[in-house]
Amino acid sequence: MDVKTNDLLRLLNEETSEIGHIDKLNFYCRLLKTYDWYTLLKIIPLEKFEEVLSDPVLNRLYPREMKQRFLYARKILSK
Repeated sequence: MDVKTNDLLRLLNEETSEIGHIDKLNFYCRLLKTYDWYTLLKIIPLEKFEEVLSDPVLNRLYPREMKQRFLYARKILSK
């Protein structure tokens, strides 16, 4: 994708609701599909994980095993 880093940071910080055809949910989904867990922990603020691991985002994930991994992570983080 041809998107500037600053635009993605604005999306992550909720300064904008979408960039071109990328909305927040698609952005979160793409992050989960692209990066390993430790990288996600580095780039996403901890207080954002409730939204990033929400049902609307996780329901977009495939294969099913990937969704299950993040459901488990959400359960662990909620404790």
